[in-house]
Amino acid sequence: IPKNVRERTPPTLQLIFSTFPTLRNACDPAKAETEWRALSLLSTEELGLQTEDELRLLSAETFWVLVLKLKSSAGLLFPNVAVVITFIFSLSYSNAIAERVFSFLKINRNDRRNCLSNDVLLGLMRTKFLMKNTHSTAATIKFLDKLIDRVQKVRANAVIVGDEF
Repeated sequence: IPKNVRERTPPTLQLIFSTFPTLRNACDPAKAETEWRALSLLSTEELGLQTEDELRLLSAETFWVLVLKLKSSAGLLFPNVAVVITFIFSLSYSNAIAERVFSFLKINRNDRRNCLSNDVLLGLMRTKFLMKNTHSTAATIKFLDKLIDRVQKVRANAVIVGDEF
């Protein structure tokens, strides 16, 4: 957040580079440290802001969008910090998505339904999320007429071929 950048918290990026060693392949850690120090001294005017309070009220995303738009004659003003920040923002902040999938599997693949194939589970999951995203129920869900026609023509245990749906 902008407050942490101003106060240089953390004081160095060393912990980030030691936690994620692959970052060393994407940018120069020494230059990133120099840019991190320079970033803490950046004036509010350079970011197009009036006051320090205005800066501190920015969300982290808005702040970094402003910083990453800053250019020098050679390109980005903070290219190495940009790599670090882009990497940090790409990290999942929660494992909620994975937990939802495991919860779904626990409900659907149980002692009575332990022979469900992955294709069937995937179909159930897609249907569940389609219904959730379209705010429909099993009684009100709308399928394409083309899909209904193809399903009606399928013989028992035959595979439906095609990616049109």
